[in-house]
Amino acid sequence: MAELNSVQLSDFVKNADIIFLKAQNEAPAIFRTSGLCKVVPIAANSGNTREFSEIDGNEYLSYKGEGDAAVHGTVQQGYSNTMTAVRQANNLAITWEMRNFNKYPEVVSRLTGAGRQGVNSIELDLTHRFTFGTVTTYTDRDGRTVAIDCGDDLQLFYTAHLLRERLE
Repeated sequence: MAELNSVQLSDFVKNADIIFLKAQNEAPAIFRTSGLCKVVPIAANSGNTREFSEIDGNEYLSYKGEGDAAVHGTVQQGYSNTMTAVRQANNLAITWEMRNFNKYPEVVSRLTGAGRQGVNSIELDLTHRFTFGTVTTYTDRDGRTVAIDCGDDLQLFYTAHLLRERLE
């Protein structure tokens, strides 16, 4: 099957990028923009892992009388967790027949569908953090085991999460 490539039809490939990105930007990213998750862009050539770490400190101030020294706040390292980014893809075949027999509506439909697939996949993966909040791992649609445990190695929905020992 002869597929679309940038050497054969460079103008079409440029237009394909525009159609794909437009569909991607128009796809609803409800969960990602809900405030329930943190979006961390990953720049090119910066590696595929990120460590997320918490710093535990006081949430409230203490009373300070006139002339008294202020109470020293405690700050300490909390739990940390390492995230590994993975690449997801789908091969989109645009054939010679599609390009030469006036099947552009089908081509545009494939490109816009591909633009939405990335956003849909991210949204699904993010919702799984809550869907599977009672376990520490789940098996994704590709058969891979995905770890979703918290920093204390327990599931998200657990009534007795452990606290780090306070360093005094």
